[in-house]
Amino acid sequence: MDKHFPINFFRSIFSVEKIFSIRSKINWVQLVLVFVFIQSLLLIPLSLGISQRGVELADDILPQEFSVSEPVASKINQLNFLEGRLVTDETTILTESATFFIGINVSDGRSDNKMGMNFEQDFVDLTIEGTEGFHGIRLIYTDTFIEDLREEPVYEALQTAIYQQNAASIFLSRVVNIGMILLSMNGMLIIGVSVLFYLTKRTSAIKTFKESLTLALALMSGGVLLATLIGFLTTDIFILFGVQSLWLVVMTILLFVKTRFKQVRSQAEVEESLH
Repeated sequence: MDKHFPINFFRSIFSVEKIFSIRSKINWVQLVLVFVFIQSLLLIPLSLGISQRGVELADDILPQEFSVSEPVASKINQLNFLEGRLVTDETTILTESATFFIGINVSDGRSDNKMGMNFEQDFVDLTIEGTEGFHGIRLIYTDTFIEDLREEPVYEALQTAIYQQNAASIFLSRVVNIGMILLSMNGMLIIGVSVLFYLTKRTSAIKTFKESLTLALALMSGGVLLATLIGFLTTDIFILFGVQSLWLVVMTILLFVKTRFKQVRSQAEVEESLH
């Protein structure tokens, strides 16, 4: 099997008899490579779906507190910019509450303990409260950002600027998060099924935990391919996980019905099926 890996592995994933026959022919390194590959495969449509969301990716970054009132929005719309710079060096507080403020050239530490928006000459600093405390986002005055501040609602202008100026990092963080979710969900599923297979070792042909892992991974691989295709139609991760889980259940039942977890083929037949 080593000689023809991974071709013969993926040729086997639609036949439960072939899957059962190769259970001892895959080593640990190959198991890891297959697991990483099928996880990466499912990330392709999910990544495409994430990239198509555009500005929506910034929804979870900017709190609703930045949806300012109409009088304050009007003051922001009237800020004067020249060649990408704010034309004022005065310190002004446009609005302030116990948890939020908007100001111009404010440098008295307000952003240390409350959310806010501070317009300075070359950029605007946003202070946002997260799970680990306050953190800042700095937005440069681009031509598009300045135009949006004048013509669009302030929240939408900020949201668009956050996405445009941080698109790569936002996209990467979302892909990493989705990848970690897939890794944990699929990892628990495969290990759980492997343990069930391993518990039959006294009455079946399955003798090692590696054989159990190989079976579980091979049985699920076809479902991952199907989920990948469906992923181009919907990017709901729970639907895709459900598809591959259902595939795994059906293939496991077929494996039991056709083999009873016992080796029913001769070694010559196995070798012939792999060539």
